[in-house]
Amino acid sequence: MSDALRLLRIDLRSQLQKLADGRGVWQADLLQLLDGRLGNIASLWSIQTGVNLGTAREVITEHLGELIDRLDPRESREELSVDQKRLRYRYGIKVSFNILPKYPELHTMLLEERRAWLKEHEVRILRTAVDRSRRDLSDAIDKMVEILVEQQRVIDRNVAVEVDPNRLSIDASQSSLSVKVASEAPDEPAAPEPLDNSDSQPKFWRKRRVLAPTVLGVALVLTAAGLKIFNAPDSDGNADAPQVAVEKPNCELGFCVTQNWPTLRGCDPATSVAMVPGKLAFNSVYAKKTPTSDFRVAVANGDGGGSWKLGHLYMLMASTDSTPVTIQDIKQNIATEHLPPPAWVYVPSGDCGSDYSRVFRFDLDNNTFVDRGLVGSPEAGEERPPPSNPLGPSFTVTDREPALVEVDVVSCKENYSWTLDITFTRNSKQETRTIGPYRSMGKAVNTELHEMDPYTGELASEVKRFTSTPSDKC
Repeated sequence: MSDALRLLRIDLRSQLQKLADGRGVWQADLLQLLDGRLGNIASLWSIQTGVNLGTAREVITEHLGELIDRLDPRESREELSVDQKRLRYRYGIKVSFNILPKYPELHTMLLEERRAWLKEHEVRILRTAVDRSRRDLSDAIDKMVEILVEQQRVIDRNVAVEVDPNRLSIDASQSSLSVKVASEAPDEPAAPEPLDNSDSQPKFWRKRRVLAPTVLGVALVLTAAGLKIFNAPDSDGNADAPQVAVEKPNCELGFCVTQNWPTLRGCDPATSVAMVPGKLAFNSVYAKKTPTSDFRVAVANGDGGGSWKLGHLYMLMASTDSTPVTIQDIKQNIATEHLPPPAWVYVPSGDCGSDYSRVFRFDLDNNTFVDRGLVGSPEAGEERPPPSNPLGPSFTVTDREPALVEVDVVSCKENYSWTLDITFTRNSKQETRTIGPYRSMGKAVNTELHEMDPYTGELASEVKRFTSTPSDKC
């Protein structure tokens, strides 16, 4: 199995669990989750940005129902027939994801409340103890992940991309990113899209049933090949758009680390970014902003960009197989302490509340790296809390038990370039993985300040210039 599919398996497991948490498919922020934390599910099921909430929920319910109806229960010694066990098991999983149409009262219930409801179900054969319900959901998610990964493997095989950088281009001018792969036989007409004349299904729904190379499918093939994909130059021939890269996960030596920088997962309207002089101008960056992509990520990961005052690095760590990997330590390294003051800073406005994460705090001004443990409050019914063990012998990961950690990077007084070194052990052999470099900035001199108006939600028309002082707070 390719590294990309291994990482897809890890991501899907956590995303399916997230889909069952809280109110299941009736979570109020379902669309935002599909644009963020449930991104792989949205790609696999062709849930496009801009679809309305009702249609998205309908598509997810249909896909989940099809998956669940393929599952068989765990072995048990109960005096029930095979069909009775299968009926109860599948019914319970549908309750966990909250996709039963017959009981609208479940739509406002949290996961644990639905489990309590299932325990006292009016139909005796469907009653399921709370502990059994938890184990059944975990079992079902594992089986669903394997089905979805195999489906993606088939898509990858059908894509059959001959990876050649000369045949790749990116169209970032539309509302969503699209990957174009030049055909081996350009003169051969493309096969027409199969028609679905069912008037009972919306056009969006019909489109998802066509087996075609999705952006995710192409991206997985490309990431497995270790390529980076960049924006093509704009219509004026200026390649000044932020670079959007799909990179191969770092899975050397049997240890995978996938990073996300600098925004918070899920909802983050507050993280600010900055750009050093001589690189992209703010107007050229902001002009290419779309509702479906966060230009701050492209800025902070691109040439000359970085976080401003506070950034968030997420690291998803896993083994490539069932062999445990022990995370012995994480050490900080400041590569450059005096980067030039940024040419501009972008400061959005808003707040989404706190996340529930295993957090480390990297204070660049004092060069300290502190393990803060679990921060925030778990959502009701959350099944898999972040890892709580201290770094060392008890902090282990496998392909089925990954660990997601958050590093809050603070830079109040200077402009820095930095890396992290992860010391890990696999099969009794100790190795080090370097993450980065990244930039974090906090010192401004005659710097442009671009702010969002908190009342209108639009970019403020007045561009200010400012110089920070050592007393400025983050």
